[in-house]
Amino acid sequence: MFGNTLFDDDSNLRNTWTNYPKHPLQIEVPGSDRDWLKTHSILRDLTKFEESIGIEFTHMRLLSRAFSDRSLGYTDLSR
Repeated sequence: MFGNTLFDDDSNLRNTWTNYPKHPLQIEVPGSDRDWLKTHSILRDLTKFEESIGIEFTHMRLLSRAFSDRSLGYTDLSR
């Protein structure tokens, strides 16, 4: 939406804003990683956040990464 609105006249900028590369966690599990909810309670806890805002995320590990402090480094969940 923003890319089309802001850069409608400049196809290079619009393309940059609308066709950005996927995050490595999205590439690792292309469809969805919601099946990880069965084995990782920390990800299950994030479903409460989803319910509170009314949005369901396809990549829960990416959502977990967004809430993680940068100093924690990389784990199996947040690579």
